[in-house]
Amino acid sequence: MFATATTSAPYSRQRHGGLDVVRLLLACIVVLAHASFFLTISPEAHYTVNNGVARLIVPFFFVMSGYFFEQQTRAGLWSWVRKVASYYLIWTAIYLPIILIYEDFSLLRLGFYAVFGYAHLWFLPALLGGGVMFHLLRNIGNRQLVILAVSLVAVGVALQYFEDITQDMEHLRYRHAHEAEVRNFLFMGFPFVALGVVIRRTRFAEGELRARDWVLLGLGSIVLFAEIGFNYRYLPTKGIFELVFSAVVMAPLLFRFANALPLRVGGRKLRDLSSAIYFSHLLPLIPLRAGFDLSFGELALLALVLSFALAPLLLRLNRWLPLF
Repeated sequence: MFATATTSAPYSRQRHGGLDVVRLLLACIVVLAHASFFLTISPEAHYTVNNGVARLIVPFFFVMSGYFFEQQTRAGLWSWVRKVASYYLIWTAIYLPIILIYEDFSLLRLGFYAVFGYAHLWFLPALLGGGVMFHLLRNIGNRQLVILAVSLVAVGVALQYFEDITQDMEHLRYRHAHEAEVRNFLFMGFPFVALGVVIRRTRFAEGELRARDWVLLGLGSIVLFAEIGFNYRYLPTKGIFELVFSAVVMAPLLFRFANALPLRVGGRKLRDLSSAIYFSHLLPLIPLRAGFDLSFGELALLALVLSFALAPLLLRLNRWLPLF
C-alpha cells in the first residue's frame, strides 16, 4: 500500500529508496503520536505534533499514491479499485475483534465504520473515493486540478474551524462522525491524490534539490507553525484538527525532498514494512492502553516494538493474502 511503481528494471525498483525510508519513518511517527508519546515532553509538544506536524503524514501518503496513480491505472481503473477495496475489507475484518471488544456495540456504529473506516483505516476508503474522483476528472488541466484541490482543502479546513467554534468539544457526541466530515475522499483523498498526479506530470519531484526548494520549505514551515499557533491560541485544544491547510504546500514539498534523497533500496520489503506498521499498530496499542497502567513513554515504546515484531508475520501473510 502507499503504492509505488513496480517495473521489471532493477534501477526502477531501487530509484525510490528515499520515499521508502521516509515512509517508514512517518509510519513510526504515527505510532508515537497515537500513543501520545509527545506528552512525555510537554502538552504543547503533544499538541504541536499530533494536531500539526503529524497532520502532514496522511496527505503525504495520498500525494505518494497520486504520484503513481496514472501508472498503476494505465490498463484501467477497475483492477486498482478492486485492489484497494480488498485491502480495506481485509483490514476491517482484522480489526473487527478490536471493534467488538473495545467499542460499545451497535449496528449504527458498525455501519459507520464499514463506510468511513475504523480509526486509521479511513485512509483506504478516502483513497478509493479520491482515486475514482480523480479518474473522472483526469482530463482537466494541471492548473485546474491544483485550483480545485486547494479549494477543496480550504473548504475542509473551514468546515473544521466551524465545527470547532460552534460545537462543545469537551462533550461532543459522535465525535468520529464529525471527524469524518473532514477526513474523507472529498476534502483529503482527491485533493492530495490530484496534487500527486500533477507532481508526476510536471516532474516537480525530480532532479537535485535547489535553493528554490529550501526557500519553499522554509516559507511552508513558517505557514505551518503559524497555523498551529493560531489553532492553539484561538480554537479549543480538544477540537478537531484532522487537516491543516498548509499541507497543500508541505505535503508536496515533503514528497519532493524524500524523492530527492540519494538512497537505493531494492525490492518491496521496506515499503511493505512501513505499510505493515501503519495498518497494524493499533492491534497492540489499543489492548495495551486498555489493559495496562503504562506511562505514555512505555506505551509508545511497547506499541512500536510489538508493531515491528508483528510485521514479519504480516509480510509473510501478504504472500497469500493481499494486505498492502
